[in-house]
Amino acid sequence: MKANCERCGKPYSRPPALIGRFCSKSCAYAAMRKDSTTVRRMRYLPSHPLAGKTGLVSEARAVLFERVGPGWHPCHWCGKKVRWLRNRRGSVKGALVADHLDSNQLNDSPENIVASCGSCNGTRTQSIKDGELFVTRYNGARARAIERTCAACQAPFLVIISQSRNPAKGRYCSRSCARKAPRS
Repeated sequence: MKANCERCGKPYSRPPALIGRFCSKSCAYAAMRKDSTTVRRMRYLPSHPLAGKTGLVSEARAVLFERVGPGWHPCHWCGKKVRWLRNRRGSVKGALVADHLDSNQLNDSPENIVASCGSCNGTRTQSIKDGELFVTRYNGARARAIERTCAACQAPFLVIISQSRNPAKGRYCSRSCARKAPRS
């Protein structure tokens, strides 16, 4: 029996019991991915300067490359010079990362995508705004915090948000209070 693929329109033939909506598994997976896109989208551009072995390029990188072109560009956030590197998005010093101004990874409009260094791209969404509580770590970095009350002495103290999710941490203001607390 003959049918046409719903995704690519190509005619294909199979026994009647095996006729489906798509001509191959790759068309079925591509249609499924297109319907439920929640991650970085890719384009098949085998001749693109940023394409890897598979010929795929991130949608955001392709849009930004079309807008700014090849070569060195200043980071939108800190001004460092960064350049396009194939398959090295931010993991290599000086690699250009396509960063979304509104932090929405699915908004690939040219006005929303800017050149960024890997450092700024990784820390920009974690920056602490005015009025937010924070704890300064040993290396000088700041981490968001929330206020808690000590289970032993009832004194208020700050806990880093990532530690507050662990039930064993963030209950006591100090080690001495934790030692004084009754064991259950």
